[in-house]
Amino acid sequence: MIMVCKEKQITKNKNFKQSLTHALTGLNYVICHERNMRTHCIAAILALGACLLLRVSLLEFLLIVIAIFNVLILECLNTAIELVCDQISTQYQPLIKHAKDIAAAAVLLAAIAAMILGMCIFGLKIIAML
Repeated sequence: MIMVCKEKQITKNKNFKQSLTHALTGLNYVICHERNMRTHCIAAILALGACLLLRVSLLEFLLIVIAIFNVLILECLNTAIELVCDQISTQYQPLIKHAKDIAAAAVLLAAIAAMILGMCIFGLKIIAML
């Protein structure tokens, strides 16, 4: 589903529908233009599938969902930071590089935390099955 804003808006959103349309447009953009977001989405689908197959508890499921959304949210913010930074200057700027690297590091840390959580929850379930 591709969301496209038909008008160029510079004012505050007028209602919830307009806010939702912009949010979905942003989500569509990051999914269509960022390979890492697509990778995170595939990992999220696999993790949710593992939740079903391994019959995790409600608490374990909620922890997995929170970890997934943390990674996806940070990937969105990372993309936003990169887009803004790329508009500031076309020349190499050390502070812009640091800002972009730090935003990428936030995604990396969230992904590592999500992997550790997944290994603990899914690993224990798999060991119990053996």
